Parts: sequence; structure tokens; C-alpha cells
Amino acid sequence: MDLDEEDPFYLFTGGRSDACLGEWRNERLQVLIRLQAGVLILESAKKELVLRPVPPDPSVPASPAAPHEWSVADAGTPDTPVYLCRVLGYGRDTRLTLEPPRHKGGNFKAVLRRVEHMGLPEAPVPPKMLAAGPSSDPPPRTEGGGNGGGGGGGGGG
Repeated sequence: MDLDEEDPFYLFTGGRSDACLGEWRNERLQVLIRLQAGVLILESAKKELVLRPVPPDPSVPASPAAPHEWSVADAGTPDTPVYLCRVLGYGRDTRLTLEPPRHKGGNFKAVLRRVEHMGLPEAPVPPKMLAAGPSSDPPPRTEGGGNGGGGGGGGGG
């Protein structure tokens, strides 16, 4: 398999996305997702399950921030998924989730992080817009008075 040097996980080129590859873990679970003979394999506690990409919903506009999804099933029954796997975020905020498929019900959700990101501090929160502070310029006015300060115009009549 040839790798694209600039986009090895095919996140931006529209090809196959293998963003789930690698080791993932939380306090209770550790999994390894690897590519074997062109098939994605999830390995955990000597159990191997097969991942198949979930086709995108055509009614939802595609977004680069959309999750990458796979159904996870036993190799003997690949059409009967036991989990839905998603990869969300990027960098230190990347998370892999495993949850039961919608038709199975259940309310548990395992959230795992990449092993190489374990022990790293959480990514810094982006700075919020600075509120108008003490300066010589008044804060910008908004239509209708905004937060209740100032007049909001007339009532018409």
C-alpha cells in the first residue's frame, strides 16, 4: 500500500480514511487497530474484530470535522455489528469512541485516547474574545440594546 506523504491517513484527499489506526486506551480498556491484508482489525484481550467504514449519510453535508465511523463486528458475522467506532478531534484532543449500534440499544460509551497522548496535559482551551475592558473606546453597540444596557430603539407605531 502506497502512502501519501502529505496525507498518510487520507483525511483530506477523499480516499480511504484510516484515522483509527494505532493503540488506544482509557482506564479500563486498551485496543490496537491495525491493517492486515487490507482489512482493519481491532484487537483487544486476544479478541479480534473487523472494522468496516460506515458510508456517510447523504442528507448531512460533508465536513472535515465530521467523525470518521466504522462498524465493528466479529469476522464470522461481519453484517452484525457489535459496536460503532468513531474518531473525533485532532492532535491531543483525538478520541476514539466505541458504543453499541443504534439498533442494539444500550447507553454505554467507551472513550479512548491515543496511547502516545496519555500523560500529556490536556490541550489548552482557545482564548475567548476579550471583553471590552477599561479603554478610551466605548464597546461596540448592538441593535436592540444587546444585554439590556442602553436603549433599544422605538416600538414603532
